[in-house]
Amino acid sequence: MRMIPLLKSKLITFGFIVLTACPINLYAKDKNVGIINTMSGFVENYHEGSAKPEQMKPGSKIYINDRLITMKNSKAQIIFRNDSAITLGPESELIITNDSFDKSSGKRETVLSLVKGKVRSVIGKSYSQNGSKFEVHTSTAIAGARGTQNLIDSQQQPDKTTVYGIEDTTFVRNSDDTVGGETDLGPNKGANVLPGQPPELFDFEFTDPAFTELMNSTTQQGGEDAENDLSMGALEDEQKFEEPEKDESDVSQTQGPSDFQMEKIEERETPPVQEESETQPGKLGFDENGCIEEISSP
Repeated sequence: MRMIPLLKSKLITFGFIVLTACPINLYAKDKNVGIINTMSGFVENYHEGSAKPEQMKPGSKIYINDRLITMKNSKAQIIFRNDSAITLGPESELIITNDSFDKSSGKRETVLSLVKGKVRSVIGKSYSQNGSKFEVHTSTAIAGARGTQNLIDSQQQPDKTTVYGIEDTTFVRNSDDTVGGETDLGPNKGANVLPGQPPELFDFEFTDPAFTELMNSTTQQGGEDAENDLSMGALEDEQKFEEPEKDESDVSQTQGPSDFQMEKIEERETPPVQEESETQPGKLGFDENGCIEEISSP
């Protein structure tokens, strides 16, 4: 596996909640599927059925059918409990279409709809098993991965999607099922997808200025630890995080939850806990049915 010079150490990315009942092993629709780990600038989130957006901050919860919009010079890293993470670039719009996990079969399924803009995805190795899938849909393309990392740029004028392979394999096809030509992209391989046409392949280098600019726009300060944890499979086990009190008027903070850490990792650096915080949330873990529950702190 190749390493690219733009990211620190290994690569890669996440997930969370309180369930009171769990008749099946899929995440409950009314529970969050992830959180904002770290961000900069201004990010709005339109929850399903709400006409007024929530102003995001580190620790804000993400739900199915949320529509996230980043403003100019703004970006956010979202970590999902489903063993994956994304970084949404400036002036982008993304809908969380699906994020589910069937514990009985081990199948994970994540589908994101990129309306416009840029998103970099970091996907855990668990997606390479049990028929799992991770897909990003745009107006012209579907890009899928199973334990890899890729970057997608969706433009509206002209209507075009560009997909960059960063690690392992990313498959790409036109969003129109009647158009053939599905192809696999490895590192340093890219594809442009136009309406009604199969992917047009091209080669690129990680040092190319255009790619470097896209990587910078989808790399958020403070998000490297979560990506490294994902590459080591740390997010497949029990997780916990703290969400300290913050000044809600300050939406420019770049640090995520002060104690977002994976139980499987013995040593890791985390942002310091803010002294003014008095919040002591409970610990999140799995119950005997494989459902996520909150364990009250003593």
